[in-house]
Amino acid sequence: MVYFTLEPKRRRDDFYDMEDGLNDFVNSLGRFRFIIVEGLRRYGKTSLILTGLNVANVRYLFLDCRLLSSAKASFDNLLSMIEVEVSRNSWAKKLIKGMDYFEVGGVIRFKFRRPDVLLDIFENLGDTIVVFDEVQELRNLKFRFDGFLAYALDHFDVRIVVSGSEAGLLNKFLRIEDPEAPLYGRPYKLIELKPLTRDAAIDFLKKGFEQEGLDVGDELISEVVENFNGIIGWLTYFGYNYVRGLRSMNSIIDAAINMVLAEVEHFLETRGVGRGRYSEALKTISSMGRCSWSEVKRRLEAKLGRIPDTTLANILRSLMDYGLIVKVDGEYMITDPILRRAVIRI
Repeated sequence: MVYFTLEPKRRRDDFYDMEDGLNDFVNSLGRFRFIIVEGLRRYGKTSLILTGLNVANVRYLFLDCRLLSSAKASFDNLLSMIEVEVSRNSWAKKLIKGMDYFEVGGVIRFKFRRPDVLLDIFENLGDTIVVFDEVQELRNLKFRFDGFLAYALDHFDVRIVVSGSEAGLLNKFLRIEDPEAPLYGRPYKLIELKPLTRDAAIDFLKKGFEQEGLDVGDELISEVVENFNGIIGWLTYFGYNYVRGLRSMNSIIDAAINMVLAEVEHFLETRGVGRGRYSEALKTISSMGRCSWSEVKRRLEAKLGRIPDTTLANILRSLMDYGLIVKVDGEYMITDPILRRAVIRI
């Protein structure tokens, strides 16, 4: 049993005691054919899914859509990712043996690169669970992915799990609440992950350090929780680095900030000429802790000049869609303490 590892957990012994979420997911595998797992970055979605699938002892293919760039993802990229995953599993290769493919270096390659090939794959997989982790990365495919999922759910035995850390983009992509969208009306299970409570975060850290044979004391554990809150990915990141000899809190925080900065910069690069407004909106929300729509508008206009209401609404909506800010009781805030620090450096 080891909590302080950076790769996603796959065994129940390595998965911290989030029994409610894990049991909900495992039970849902037998009751729903379409499951959506939501949660901000580093909330443990991938670990929950992989651990749950292994606890349930089911047959599955896991597709990490983060391997595809959302701006450049193509149908051929998606098919190639599926080919690699099928090639890793001998049982999956047996199921698609009747299809037209060849092998290159142990990896199968389907002869035809068309959407109907994807339908054939899913039909041959039978009662297999297919996971699309961070599925919103497929949103720019020139291919109606939501229509494909709907058809697969209607006509095949395959079960589908999707996850996303950018809830707004995920919802816009799947459009499950849109009466005119392909997936509308189909039964699904939503599992939403939250940060650990303070008590749970303290317990996680204590148990993690005990596993490593370290007695770090309550003062350090309290300091870690103050800096990283209950975000299990950050708590794990700290523990991983600490037990490997990096004992400086500031150094670990700085490394984490640099990771997040790269993510924020990637988002801002896609904003084009609007980059300045987006970065100032983030800085305003970060500096104030939480603020209303009118407070954001007042501060932005003081720095940048007049901003139309519709423009500000689009900015805030995009920031929420990408999981950079959240809206709680009518106010905007950044819940990730490392992201709050990173924004200052933009």
